[in-house]
Amino acid sequence: MEEYTETLTTAQMAVRAGVTQRTVQRWLKRGELHATALRGGQYVINPLDLVELSLQLRDDATTKEKRLPYDELFDKFLEVRLDQEEMLYRLQQAEEKIERLTRRVVDLAKSGQSKKTTTSRRKRPTAEIRAK
Repeated sequence: MEEYTETLTTAQMAVRAGVTQRTVQRWLKRGELHATALRGGQYVINPLDLVELSLQLRDDATTKEKRLPYDELFDKFLEVRLDQEEMLYRLQQAEEKIERLTRRVVDLAKSGQSKKTTTSRRKRPTAEIRAK
């Protein structure tokens, strides 16, 4: 199975796992969370490891709910990532359509103003001509 990795800071990992930054730092120090340190306080990690550790922490602390095996968890993760990519694509398409429609409205407004200016420049018939 191909392993998925991301580059995150300890603060970002903490937010993802729903724990404190200090907890993530402890996991890294103890070797419970496998990560490769980079410059600037960033780490290359498999985000599923974060999920597993946070689930384990929650299981130990609060409930005895059934944990998903790694493969199922990874499949769900990939499914969510694909959904996210699809939503981002659809958002981009919608933004492009809005931009096209905005340009069209501006063009129509300009053409409407030019028609008004041409009609307002016409000389109105004088009262004498209307009387005839």
